[in-house]
Amino acid sequence: MPPLYFYQSGILSIKTNNRTENFSIFVFNDHESMSSEVADYFVKLHNEKKERCYIIPGGTTPECFYSRLAEEQLDWSKTTLILSDERLVEVRNPLSNAGLIQKKFIGLIKSKVKPYLTAIYHEGMTPEQMCITFSKILNDDLFDKRPDLAILGLGDDGHTASLFPGDYRIVEKNFDDYCVMIKNDRENFFRLSLTFNCLFLAKEILFIISGIEKAEALSNCLNGEYNPIKWPAQYVLRNYEQQVNIFCDKSAADSIINNHKIIKA
Repeated sequence: MPPLYFYQSGILSIKTNNRTENFSIFVFNDHESMSSEVADYFVKLHNEKKERCYIIPGGTTPECFYSRLAEEQLDWSKTTLILSDERLVEVRNPLSNAGLIQKKFIGLIKSKVKPYLTAIYHEGMTPEQMCITFSKILNDDLFDKRPDLAILGLGDDGHTASLFPGDYRIVEKNFDDYCVMIKNDRENFFRLSLTFNCLFLAKEILFIISGIEKAEALSNCLNGEYNPIKWPAQYVLRNYEQQVNIFCDKSAADSIINNHKIIKA
């Protein structure tokens, strides 16, 4: 199903940080049609490669995309998946992104050959040890070649991956690590997140955004005053120099549709 609306840099007036190219937004009627189109986009990209590396999100928004993708008869050999972030809880814990990916995606693939999901959580390790181990994997094994695609989500507070508002480390120019350990006061567990430095290694970034609760954050990331400490995903949208595609449903695009000239697809 084609998008209801389509916006491209140079057509829609989006404030950017000296960035005017390689930027598109696709707005779909609902979550299901959006997820189906993201899956189709992924399949086309996947079939063009012989060796593949993808950064993928956890959370509930991409679940429909994952189930749709699992139905495809794809060659999953030589395919590496890297979570954009993880809660450092056991894989069987409902909060585990790795557990979600196994249940909603990899476990549903019928072929014998399945994509390889890079482990982040390790039983018996401290959060600091897991961060060191994951950083070593990223540096030594995975990024000899840049990831083909990074798929990211957007929180209603503007966070992406586990890069949350108020953390000044995430946008420091000398912060060149590939992952960072995060601890929120409201949670009793640590998180690991890929950094912007790591995400920007991807050849292309795709956001998948759904729900009216995301509308304000998306609007501010696109058109608000530049403040990535308040709206972390804004840093990606205004600084990443390669292709960015935003796939969202009509609810998430509510503020964009209401505040700008609509370009029919």
